[in-house]
Order: sequence, then C-alpha cells, then structure tokens
Amino acid sequence: MKYLIVSYSARTSVFAFSKYLQTRGVACEIINTPKSIASSCGLSIKLDFKFFNFVIENIKKINLSGFVGVFLYNSSSFYGEYQRLL
Repeated sequence: MKYLIVSYSARTSVFAFSKYLQTRGVACEIINTPKSIASSCGLSIKLDFKFFNFVIENIKKINLSGFVGVFLYNSSSFYGEYQRLL
C-alpha cells in the first residue's frame, strides 16, 4: 500500500495542515515522523496516496511555515521504503 507522509518542522503547521485536510474531507492522521525523514518536529501527517495532487496544490496555496517535504511510503516492501516527492 502507498501512503503520503507530509512533514513540517513546526508542530503548529502539522496540526494546521491536518485540520485543513480534514475540513475538506481528506482522511489523515498525525503520526510520529519516521527516522529516515529528518529535519522535522517529530510529527507528520499520513494520508492515502490518492490525495497526492490535492496535497501538492494545497501545500503551495496555504504556504505554512516550516515545510520539510512530501514523501511516498511504500509498505509493500519488507521494511517499507520512503521516497521524497517534493
């Protein structure tokens, strides 16, 4: 299964973007940031990969501080793999 991980360096931005997504009907959850994704506040947002285009458009639109990146998590491999998308 493929997931997006959206990471910020500021906790307030994680919570703000999560709330923004949820108010627009995008199911997401706040998770501990995986160790392979550095430079963050320790929390990230996990959501289904099908929302990729929506996430990219809206990250640029609302421009919250401390944006670190968007990562693809592929859980189909044994250990899972992370790939930077933005």
